[in-house]
Amino acid sequence: MLKYLLYVGDLNQIKEKYENLPTNIDIVGYVDEVPYWKHDGYISTSQKELFANACVEAMSFGLIPLLSNVEIAINIMLQKNQMFACLIHLKN
Repeated sequence: MLKYLLYVGDLNQIKEKYENLPTNIDIVGYVDEVPYWKHDGYISTSQKELFANACVEAMSFGLIPLLSNVEIAINIMLQKNQMFACLIHLKN
């Protein structure tokens, strides 16, 4: 089973809002430094993004990105540098 760690938002607020998450999802909250070296992949479901700095950081550690397919600068970088990312289409 895959394990997911969410490095996002106020920990208590997120846990209250999503109290019935599956057991393979842990909410970490904000951290000073994301330990990319402990992970295999990076998931972003942003609906708008100018440039995905966190994605670039994750890719620099060799993580495979799974990204929402929005018009972002990362798409240009991926194409120019022939880099791999899985792009997903989000429903509105």
